[in-house]
Amino acid sequence: VRLVPLAAQTNDHETENHQAPTNNDTVEDVEVAEAAEEEVTVFEEEFDDLDALPDPELLEEEEIARDLTVKLLEQMGVEAAVQTQLSEPDDLGKQVVELNIEGDDLQALIGRNGSNLADFQFVARLMVSQQLRRRVDFVIDVDGYRRKREEGLSRLAERMAQKVVSRQRPVTLEPMTPYDRRLIHMALRDHEEVYTKSIGSGNDRRVRIWPKN
Repeated sequence: VRLVPLAAQTNDHETENHQAPTNNDTVEDVEVAEAAEEEVTVFEEEFDDLDALPDPELLEEEEIARDLTVKLLEQMGVEAAVQTQLSEPDDLGKQVVELNIEGDDLQALIGRNGSNLADFQFVARLMVSQQLRRRVDFVIDVDGYRRKREEGLSRLAERMAQKVVSRQRPVTLEPMTPYDRRLIHMALRDHEEVYTKSIGSGNDRRVRIWPKN
C-alpha cells in the first residue's frame, strides 16, 4: 500500500469546492492539485483491494509445495522446471495452488491415464501436509496433461450421455482413477437426462451412466 504525502491530501470541503482555475492560478498549481486528487483515488482503490490479497497460508503452501516438488524431481533424476500459480476462485471464493512441471520426455512421470502423476501428487501432498500440519489441496500437472485430460473426458462424457439418451440403456466406462471418475461426474452432474454412479472396487472401479427416465 502506497501512503499519500500529507501535502497531497485534501479534505472533503476542499474536494467538494474544487473549481476551474482562476486567473490567479498558475498551470503548475492546477497540475499539482489534479495530481493530488489522483493519488488519493489510487490510495483508496489499493486499500479496497486488500480483501482480495491471497491467503498467507496459501502462499506458504505454494512455496513449500514447489520446493518439495523440485527436490523430488531431482531425487528421481528428472530434469524439469516447476511453475506455480493460484487458481481462479471457485463459486465459494476458494483458490488452490497449481503446479505445472515442464520439461522434455515426461511421459513416464504421467503414466497410463495419469496413474503415475496421481501417485506423485499423493506423495507430495502427504509430505507437505505433514510439514505444515494441516490438509493441503494443491494440484500437480505435467505439461498441461490434466487440462487436456479434463477436456477429453468432458467430451467423452457428453458422447456417452447422448448414447444413453438415444438407447435408453446405461453405459459403463472403462476403469478410471478417482480423479478421472470425478471429472466424469462433474461433467454430467447438471445433465437433465442422465445421472452417473461409480461401481466396482479397487483398480476396477468405473463410472456407469444411467438414463433418468
